[in-house]
Amino acid sequence: MPGINRILRQEDWVRLIAPRPVLVVRGDRNMSRQTPEFKRLVSLAFESHGVASHFDVTITPGRHEFFVDPTEAFIARWLQ
Repeated sequence: MPGINRILRQEDWVRLIAPRPVLVVRGDRNMSRQTPEFKRLVSLAFESHGVASHFDVTITPGRHEFFVDPTEAFIARWLQ
């Protein structure tokens, strides 16, 4: 949807997924200054559903790429 990011911010999209499990993985060399605030805002949505453990932000070495290890661990935990 063109222009949707003028209406919804990144954390809004993730909050819409609550209470289903979500993992956000960021590379440490591709960090945003907004990452701590993003994590705080999204965590509030999951906490309000009583499932704080269903949301995690993982910072791992790298840039903007696919991170196999944290993704594999997430799948092993939630998609059994």
